[in-house]
Amino acid sequence: MFCRHLLNHRHKKRLKEISLTQKIDGLDRKSARALAGLNLTTLEELRDADLDFILEKKSGLKWDTLLRWQQQARLQTVFAGMTPRAAAILVEAGITSIKQMTEVDEARLRRKLPADRLRAWKFIAAKIPPHLISERLETARDIEPLPPPQAVALHAQGIITLQQLRDVDAAALNFSLLPEISKRGLQLYQYLAALRLEYRIGPAYAYQLYRRYQGQRNKIRARLQRELDKLPRPRGSSTPDVDFYLEPICRSLAVTVGHDRRQANRALKKAQQWGSAQEISGKLLRAMAEDRRADKEAIFPWMLERGLASKRGLLDLIDQVVESHAGKKDLIGALAEQWGLGPLAHLGKDSDLKNILGNVLADKLKQAADIWSKASPEAMKLLKLGSEAADALMKQFNLQPEKLISAVLQSTERDKEAGLSAVLSCFQDQARLEQVKNSTILELYKEEAQQIQPFLRHLFKSGLASLHKLESLFEVSLNQPARDRDGIFSSVFKAIWDFGAETENGFDTIMPKLLDWVRRTNEKDFAPVVDDFLLPENKDAAGVPLGVHLLGKGVQALMSDFNGDRAATDHFAEKFFQHLPLNDETEQEIWLHLAKIPGMLFVFLSQMLLKAVVTPMKVFQWIGKDAKTIEQKDRKLAVKVLDPPDEKLDCKYVILSDIHRDVPEDDVVDEHFFDLAHFSKHSDLFIRLLEYYRDRGYTVIENGDCEELWVVPSVRKNKGVRARAERIIARDGPHHRVYEILAELHRQGRYFRTRGNHDDFWTLKPENEALLRDAWFKDGPAFRVWDLLIIPQVLTMQDDYLGVIKRIIRAKRDKIPIDTEELADLLPIGLSPRRYRERKPLVILHGHQIDFWNCDEHSFLGKTLANSIGIIADGISTFPYHLRGIDLNGNPLVKFSDLMAKVPQVENWLPEDRALHLSRRIEQSEDDRLVQDSIYFSETLAAALSLALKDPDQCAIQEVQIMMGHTHWPQSRPELHLGTLNIPGTDKTIPLRLPMPYYNTGTCGWWEGVLWGIEITGFGQPKLFYWDKSSQAPNFMPWELHDEIPLYVDKFKEKIGQFLSKCFNQTAVLEERTQNRMTWQEVDDFSDLRDIDFSALDAALHSAAMNTAQIWALRHLEQTPKTSPALELSFNLRGLFAPETSLQKFSVMAEKTPAANFLATMIEKLGVGKTWKKLDPQHAWYHQIGVIFFYAAHFLKNSLCNKLGLLLNLFISKEKEMMIKFDSQKGIFSIKLGRFDNDGI
Repeated sequence: MFCRHLLNHRHKKRLKEISLTQKIDGLDRKSARALAGLNLTTLEELRDADLDFILEKKSGLKWDTLLRWQQQARLQTVFAGMTPRAAAILVEAGITSIKQMTEVDEARLRRKLPADRLRAWKFIAAKIPPHLISERLETARDIEPLPPPQAVALHAQGIITLQQLRDVDAAALNFSLLPEISKRGLQLYQYLAALRLEYRIGPAYAYQLYRRYQGQRNKIRARLQRELDKLPRPRGSSTPDVDFYLEPICRSLAVTVGHDRRQANRALKKAQQWGSAQEISGKLLRAMAEDRRADKEAIFPWMLERGLASKRGLLDLIDQVVESHAGKKDLIGALAEQWGLGPLAHLGKDSDLKNILGNVLADKLKQAADIWSKASPEAMKLLKLGSEAADALMKQFNLQPEKLISAVLQSTERDKEAGLSAVLSCFQDQARLEQVKNSTILELYKEEAQQIQPFLRHLFKSGLASLHKLESLFEVSLNQPARDRDGIFSSVFKAIWDFGAETENGFDTIMPKLLDWVRRTNEKDFAPVVDDFLLPENKDAAGVPLGVHLLGKGVQALMSDFNGDRAATDHFAEKFFQHLPLNDETEQEIWLHLAKIPGMLFVFLSQMLLKAVVTPMKVFQWIGKDAKTIEQKDRKLAVKVLDPPDEKLDCKYVILSDIHRDVPEDDVVDEHFFDLAHFSKHSDLFIRLLEYYRDRGYTVIENGDCEELWVVPSVRKNKGVRARAERIIARDGPHHRVYEILAELHRQGRYFRTRGNHDDFWTLKPENEALLRDAWFKDGPAFRVWDLLIIPQVLTMQDDYLGVIKRIIRAKRDKIPIDTEELADLLPIGLSPRRYRERKPLVILHGHQIDFWNCDEHSFLGKTLANSIGIIADGISTFPYHLRGIDLNGNPLVKFSDLMAKVPQVENWLPEDRALHLSRRIEQSEDDRLVQDSIYFSETLAAALSLALKDPDQCAIQEVQIMMGHTHWPQSRPELHLGTLNIPGTDKTIPLRLPMPYYNTGTCGWWEGVLWGIEITGFGQPKLFYWDKSSQAPNFMPWELHDEIPLYVDKFKEKIGQFLSKCFNQTAVLEERTQNRMTWQEVDDFSDLRDIDFSALDAALHSAAMNTAQIWALRHLEQTPKTSPALELSFNLRGLFAPETSLQKFSVMAEKTPAANFLATMIEKLGVGKTWKKLDPQHAWYHQIGVIFFYAAHFLKNSLCNKLGLLLNLFISKEKEMMIKFDSQKGIFSIKLGRFDNDGI
């Protein structure tokens, strides 16, 4: 018998295991066996199980897997018709609760699940509140065989009680919302409900009778009547009473279950005939509470085993049927002994017994020693009960909320959420809650700072804190010691930023609040850039506003978490800059202070460079535009055309730039350790310069960067750039004498200024420019800060020999006298600028417009580098400059100024000795004046602007000249190095350099004791100069021309003019004589000129004939191709080198003479023969052929080659076609120029 009983038990256990694997998708037999070992064999048991308890007993199972199975069980026990696979699909889609089911997206799941079932489940979830689900599942036991999910579906349509089920009209129900319930099935349930109501029988007994008599209602009623007659009747009553029958059975069960299970089962079977499971359980619990003999340890497991109630149902019944507080506490205490705290807390969190549960479990926790040292799991389970349990716990243990929260945060991740919710829910008063939050953050920072992040995350997720109200969280760090303040803010900042990254539009919410708080906090205090900034005085001047300082600390902490992850850093920087407009003046002030904090530049530099690269420079919109009317897409440039230089009107200019007027009070942090002031050190020298040019009638132009308004090192006043500008231009300011002179010049119409990058503040807003105007320039002409200034008719200082030749030809053509005195003045004799005639407009602009790093479009980049690298490099260079260097044996061994000058970032902040040394070097650099190109600025590109801008009054390729400042490096028509040209046959090279129409005024502010500028004389000549402290007048460059002309030079040129007049007269006679002696064909006004055979002329007539050919060529270039004749020139190459007549002799001479060898090689490479070969501008040798004859003339001292080279270059400059042929036997080389037939002959 025992063996049979054991086998049956094992068989039933195995069946339960198989049953659970079939009901949960993904549950394997091994896991089911492990769950069965914990008496978890049904969906209801798995649904109500405590996962912590399972993991404690079965460590081989995983939390995530258990949670997924429990979520599937929860859905299947609530929603009718839900298969295991359907439940798994819903859980994978994130639908794990009743509330989430109400928001299910049917379209997304339509392909995986039936649409009608989805609608039914959604309807059920919407109709039944989540807190009533457990109650409805328990009442579903009243009808058997109606499964609980189908009962819940009926409840969703308003059918809750037996009376409602009995009386419902099937026609009024929507069966599409009642999964797995048919009309026939509903009729059965209605009949069983009516049977139970009429005879007060239990659901199991009613369904048992229905099956026994196969639905024969008369027989069922007869049987019930007989059974009813057997029931005992209360004294004085003639009708049987079911409750009177059940009470003694339940009281006996309370006593007998513990020692006689068989008798208890028989008694239960009798009771189930006349009572439902809920009625029997309620009476049994009441008996257990009243009878101390009741074996509670045996009864509760037996009730669960017999299906009288679930664990959750037991707690609800205790609350409903047990009246005394002591009885409830006694029963709950017994449950706590059996189940432990975990399951009880898990089941009781939605019950009304929270307070009792909290007291009971708190009493049990008193037995533990130091439960908060390791966040006792028992305490965490208690807190799952909610705020009542947390409140009881704090009272009984006399715990402060922050201490309890700190303990909760040390628990497992699964317990934190419930524990924090329980504790924080105790504080309904908002002010008290804020106090608890703030004190908790401070407590956590002292104990374990990394716990601040999960604490704030819970606040945000639970709605106790909002991204829309972050000020209170930021304020927590204030009023704390500096080191604690930085750490607290960093932890809060990281938590907020991380939560914002996980929240949709989180950054859009955080950034405005954060920046607003930073602005307001900036007004409160400041903080040093580094913690231990060693300055004896004015330490605050090296700091940043407090709000920016804290923001920087937060970013540094976030970067440390990224641990060098470049992708994460770039993502952060991208999001940060999306909400920090770098082109906004107010936001730039925050960013520029932030950039001073160590490490910030490298965090954001890549994103700044990316933003700069994708933002095009507007200077490229100037290409091809008239310099006087340049229009960008956003605005029209402010351009002023000034009067041209004029000696008679005494109109002359001096251009100065990059003055960088400063505020010594703010910029001199310490004169020996950290000094940012430059202009103030020689402002007296600048005043002397202004007075010199004022007294001599010059018009003064300040070409940008007049005031230093980019770098704002001081935060003591902390009023921004406008406050700094007001202090610089103040009537009682440090530079009032400078502005008095400029104002005087302005009243006389002799002062103009352009916009730089460091003083772009004046043009950002109209009121900014008005501030400057109203301070000093209200009187006189209308004042404006210009973008460009143009001075017309400025000398280019370029020779124009071709123009001279053209004037001579025109004079001869028009038969007018040639001005030989003017020709004599053009001779390059006397070192006078007055021989130069070519004039072009001079366009004056500051130059930052062409600088990628500092142009208006990328000003945020330049300002950042200036305030992050520039300020530090400039400031710390003060110390080594004052130390000067190291000497040895009476001589300087190391000069610190020389070493510092090699660093690109500090090469412009020169002390006086270094500035004077460089000035002398520039003054003496006659052969080393090249354009300077680097990663920072390209002077070649700046000079190329002269080709891009147009002047309608000019017709040349290069129509304007360019003058800039910005780079602080003075230049006057520097040369562009094009490479070197190797002389064939030798090891010699010739450098090829091209003078550029580009000037740079240097700086008047950042070379200590030295001021650079450019004069434009009344004659129109630009002249570079510098002043130093010993100067009484400008020091001009000796490699430029000056206007002093000795008397004997004038007399010499007068003699030259007379000589030229005689030469022209003799040339006319010679030309007539030459034409008469030409043997080929008569020439009538050159119109029928066909060819000139130099081989037929003697050497004496070569020059005259070549002059005739040149005159023809110039006239040909001025005529149209159809009307101009062709010209054919023939040369005997043998005669060019020696009197020998044989080609063999020519070969010998070629070996001895490099030029002859060069010319022979050229002829060989041209591949010409006796027939004509056409050369066009695309031919490889086209542009070199004229140069070849020039070199031949140079080495052979042959004038015919020289003139032939000039003639060819005239045609090459106009890209005219030519034809050549070479008779190697006779040595005759021929060139045809001008128009020729299509066949080339």
